[in-house]
Amino acid sequence: MPVWPYITESQDLPDQKVNLYAEPDKIVAGDTVTWRRSFTTYKASLGWSLNYSIRGVVGAAADFVSAPVADDHEVVLTAAVTAAWPAGKYFLQGYALHTAMGERHTIYNGFLTIQPNLATVPADQDLRSHAQKCVDAIQAVLEGRATSDILESEIEGTKLNRIPVKDLLLFRDRYLTEVQSQDRQARVRAGKATGRNILTRFTPVGR
Repeated sequence: MPVWPYITESQDLPDQKVNLYAEPDKIVAGDTVTWRRSFTTYKASLGWSLNYSIRGVVGAAADFVSAPVADDHEVVLTAAVTAAWPAGKYFLQGYALHTAMGERHTIYNGFLTIQPNLATVPADQDLRSHAQKCVDAIQAVLEGRATSDILESEIEGTKLNRIPVKDLLLFRDRYLTEVQSQDRQARVRAGKATGRNILTRFTPVGR
């Protein structure tokens, strides 16, 4: 359990701090996740609780309630709970509830990304993004090493073996741009340089 209050080291970025008084925007399935919220109006000591709902793909849903810690609200999601959540992007909503008063007030709306626990992913499962799969398939066709399964696969409703080379090149470049954008975002989350050059113009003093 983290030591309160306020901040601890990030699991993703050990040299950075994260605010534990905030809902997470991403977690790994199978991890224990904890956060607290503090409100002047919705104090736990006055009978308020925080309720959260997660909704995403059909059939994937979760609801949970905070526990009171003095005036604060603490949420603890155990490893067993998050292990059952399929990887994907979900919507997370939180609201303060006072049953006796019959009041409810929304306190949070945001997206939550559930990342897969690689320790439980089968070795033969393909985790590449759609864009990366398209780039790899197109490149295999252009290099003459595509299997029959690749040739019969489709991009935007058209089988690869029916797409002219000039169009394949356009598709490849478009999806490659998407892959590069995904890679930059992943590097930023990992605290690494994006690999993009930043150009700066220096103006002489006095001009």
